[in-house]
Amino acid sequence: MDFGTELKILGRDHEKSRISQLIDAADGSGPKVLVLTGEPGAGKSTLADWAAVQAVAHGRRVLRVRGCEGEKDLGFAGVHQLLSPVLTGVERLPSQQRDALRCVFGMDQADGSQVPDPLLIRLGVLTLLSDTATEQPLLIIVDDARWLDVGSLDVLAFVARRLEDEPAVMLLAARDEAVPVRFDRDFPHLTAGPLSRAAAGLLLDAQPHPPRGRVRSQILQQAAGNPLALIELTRAFAKDLGSRDTGSSGSLPLTARLEQIFAADLPTLPHATQRVLLLAAAAGTTQLSDVLHAAPDMGGPQIWRPAEQAGLVRVEGGQVRLGHPLVRSAVYQAASFA
Repeated sequence: MDFGTELKILGRDHEKSRISQLIDAADGSGPKVLVLTGEPGAGKSTLADWAAVQAVAHGRRVLRVRGCEGEKDLGFAGVHQLLSPVLTGVERLPSQQRDALRCVFGMDQADGSQVPDPLLIRLGVLTLLSDTATEQPLLIIVDDARWLDVGSLDVLAFVARRLEDEPAVMLLAARDEAVPVRFDRDFPHLTAGPLSRAAAGLLLDAQPHPPRGRVRSQILQQAAGNPLALIELTRAFAKDLGSRDTGSSGSLPLTARLEQIFAADLPTLPHATQRVLLLAAAAGTTQLSDVLHAAPDMGGPQIWRPAEQAGLVRVEGGQVRLGHPLVRSAVYQAASFA
């Protein structure tokens, strides 16, 4: 990825300004932690990439961890990824902290009879990061925080609350509905919201095959300011420039990438919840009564709650509102023919 590609972060001047302030705080004053939130495809990772480039340009060192679903159940996997470039510094830690980290990172052959004190693990990570920051101001980037293991989140929250006197700052990126509970209140938040229509238009114009006419209007409407959606829908249309039929529904087909992002949590939901989501997507209405007319036995709040917790839908005041216009398409396209 080209971290310096400005075209990928059009319309994010406010967000870049806040992140720049965070980077400056590494050897100055100001909040040392910033939680960056936004819906899937809002460009949080792109902003994190931009932050890394800016930090290096300003003489900072960057340590980065990106959560991985497959490692969520591996204790301290996230912290190990973060510290891997500086793990040799473990040997210079106070003996108890050193032994604790060597144990949890599998650097020693342990018989499993003694689990390190959690405080020693946290202190060891904090000391190692502090030593690293003393050599060069440090930016810690935590991306896709929702997929980090619990042990790593505990450690990172412990570190984040103790950066005030350190030449180090932390940028943590997470989906709106998936901010780790340890970071949801104690630190400043910055939301990467939808792009303005003007910025969205500029992003479309920056693509290899900018859409025009009715398709352009449909992409702008369906993407609703989501940068990834604007790019992916434009690419999907450009693959078949000879086709102008978007279907009777008036919506453009999703790419596999968009469907994977916006319907990622769908298979994990209860069958009944998947059914009412599909009914809501097919109905194309915000009136809860219309959905209940088709499924009168499935109107209880417990049916909708898993989808609300996943950020796919919000039910209130007799209205059922999908989290993003593309959620409707994703839910509908993910359904079987039957």
